[in-house]
Amino acid sequence: MGVLAYAIATMTAAARMEDRRHYMRDVTFGAALGLAVGGTRVPVGRWLRGVGIGPRAVTYSTEF
Repeated sequence: MGVLAYAIATMTAAARMEDRRHYMRDVTFGAALGLAVGGTRVPVGRWLRGVGIGPRAVTYSTEF
């Protein structure tokens, strides 16, 4: 799954640069930011009740 995500991100970045909507610095910064955020574990349950983020899934639960 990770290889597919990187491939899609790379194709998107290339298309945005070809359309002259982004420059290489934008793509590089976005990639670095994505890697940094993706490599951290953020305890979102503290702020968003019912939301869970795991290594392979994002979940949401609620009670009625």
